[in-house]
Amino acid sequence: MTRIFVAVALASSLVLGCQSKKQAVPGKASPPGRPMDGMKASKVASAPPTAPAPPLPPEPAPRDDDEGLRKAEAKLAGDPIYARVLNEEWRDGIPSRDGALLLTCVSDFLANQRGNTSHVENEVFKQLKARKLVDALGSLFSYQLITGKYPPAFTRRVELYLAAALLRRTPHMGVWAVEEGGRPGWDFAALASWLQRGRPSVVLAAQYQRELLAARRAGLLWWKSCKESENPPPSRPYLTCEKEALERLAVLTKLTAKEQKRLTYLQGADYRAMPAAQQAFCDVVTGAAEEYEDAQRSEANELKLSKIRTSRRDGMVRVVPEGMAKDWVGVVRAMKTNSEGQAALSVRLPCGVKIATWNNALSDMRDRTLIPQSSKLFDVLADLGTGKRVKFDGGFISERLNGFKEESLTEQGSMADPVFIFRFSAVTKL
Repeated sequence: MTRIFVAVALASSLVLGCQSKKQAVPGKASPPGRPMDGMKASKVASAPPTAPAPPLPPEPAPRDDDEGLRKAEAKLAGDPIYARVLNEEWRDGIPSRDGALLLTCVSDFLANQRGNTSHVENEVFKQLKARKLVDALGSLFSYQLITGKYPPAFTRRVELYLAAALLRRTPHMGVWAVEEGGRPGWDFAALASWLQRGRPSVVLAAQYQRELLAARRAGLLWWKSCKESENPPPSRPYLTCEKEALERLAVLTKLTAKEQKRLTYLQGADYRAMPAAQQAFCDVVTGAAEEYEDAQRSEANELKLSKIRTSRRDGMVRVVPEGMAKDWVGVVRAMKTNSEGQAALSVRLPCGVKIATWNNALSDMRDRTLIPQSSKLFDVLADLGTGKRVKFDGGFISERLNGFKEESLTEQGSMADPVFIFRFSAVTKL
């Protein structure tokens, strides 16, 4: 009974926020769905008081565009597909297929906003286009850009769903899920976290922020870059970038030992020295290693473990287009020559991931990663030593199983301590 009461208490701030809104959903007068059936008013009233959440960085200033607002409202009011999505009943704490897709894209737009522009992941956008929901996404973004909030009917629909997911104790609070058993995945954790600003429950705000971190580690979407040199910077970095998301969580609640270790690493000079693509590569590989270890600890079967490897493959290929690396940084781990005098090189990245040439001519017969004595690169390496910091260019070797060729003989070795085969084209001492 205690756990159920806690769920009701946490849901109350959402429910109280949406009960006062009376605007009708486009195309239908009654409230959409019935996700809150069976909830008693007395339970809502019994929720204990909670400490206010610490303030967030200021939101982007709303635009003065009455004409744009009227157009966005008119498009939403006249969009039958958008009306259908809002009025669908989302059963068992799971959004409808189109509802999940639209919320994923709205959330991704919100997290990726930079100034007056934004974008969603290409694969997700293709699905949105196929379901004829692109116009609804554009109108919702315009509405939010102009007013600083979403239409009342849309907000009410999301809040009712979130409250119902809390009461049903839906996995991940209902805000993200991976594709499974023919059911598509979704991820609107950023939207759920953003909706908590100004809410009375700091506990709930921390929980949604943690789900955002978990979703980016194992879900459909990924963290983006928040480098200081980028212009314009992200409008909401605590939804866009992992370091800022963890810093926000640290304001809301005490970090776990694992979270604090990760934040310390992300705040360090070594991580900040990496270019964005290298940071993303490191995040994919180390995140997959952690997920694989957790799955093994929970005695997951081989099918689930194999799926983590596949997810890592897709992530690496996405963040390192064509397998090419430029201006990456690392530390020389080992250098030696083979029987033919060719140089073999191994570099450890700041995140601990290793990349290397093959160390023998037989393995290197097709990949040609070993460095010949006649090359300028060989002369550069001759002046280096183990433990030296370097900047380098080059490319990974593509393959089907791992995305980029990796030297381990077992899946366990490939996931826990991978060494990716790499063809160096330039190395510079730092």
